[in-house]
Amino acid sequence: MGQIIEIIFEDLEADGQYKIFEEIRHLIPRNSFLNADEDAFKLNQITPELMLSLQSRNENYSLTIDPKFLDLDSVLIRFPRISFVKYDGSKLDININFEIELVKSISKSQVIQSLHNFAIKLAKKNYVKTYFCGLDPAVDENTRFFTNEKLGPYFFPT
Repeated sequence: MGQIIEIIFEDLEADGQYKIFEEIRHLIPRNSFLNADEDAFKLNQITPELMLSLQSRNENYSLTIDPKFLDLDSVLIRFPRISFVKYDGSKLDININFEIELVKSISKSQVIQSLHNFAIKLAKKNYVKTYFCGLDPAVDENTRFFTNEKLGPYFFPT
């Protein structure tokens, strides 16, 4: 297994998770599924009401999408895992994980720059206060590529 990159959008409102889901839905294959425990839903079946219903099932949950790719214009990320997570009863995050080695034909630093541009745009559009990206686990501040608009402290060796 290669190096895992993780990007996290933290402390979202319930409708914030759905709004970001809507943004991501257009960047992945249409035949992808959202998995919730034993249930699987086609992306076109997901509505704000269904997302709220899934969120209210348990105190903690993880809704996942395992698409064949995530298309960020200049970067095509193969086989990412996109998770919509509720924990500690009310905290809502979105996590995107992937192996850096599965991104083809550009440098690792270009991948991080594209992820940063994507995250900034998504966060501003959806009023996300905290987002960051790093080596998994991205909560480790020493191995972060960016926190909000600030780059570093970690960079891939050149």
